[in-house]
Amino acid sequence: RRRMLIGGAGAVLVGGAAAAIWATPPAARNLLGHEEWFVPDAEEGEVGVGSVPSTAMGGEVGLFTAVPAGHGDGAGLPVVVVLHGASATVDEFGEFGFPQFVTAAVEAGAPPFVLVGPE
Repeated sequence: RRRMLIGGAGAVLVGGAAAAIWATPPAARNLLGHEEWFVPDAEEGEVGVGSVPSTAMGGEVGLFTAVPAGHGDGAGLPVVVVLHGASATVDEFGEFGFPQFVTAAVEAGAPPFVLVGPE
């Protein structure tokens, strides 16, 4: 139960930060020196892009993982699932800044967690 609460808190923190940034009008983002979207200036931890077998999907399914910097391979950390909205692939998740967002969230006080995005 505790892991679920910690993971949920991390998801809320990352989601809230992303929503706040995304809701900022483009003109304001440009004034801040960010042309498209803001990605935190945080170090990337271990990032993985690969695939896993899925019986339910009938084959291999793409999988993206991001661990906060300083937390190795993330073994033992709770998992937060990030969904791409049906139009992105796991190869694009890194471009969205997810590796930096997960490190920035932990640096801001969130308990460490692994971000996992299935295709």
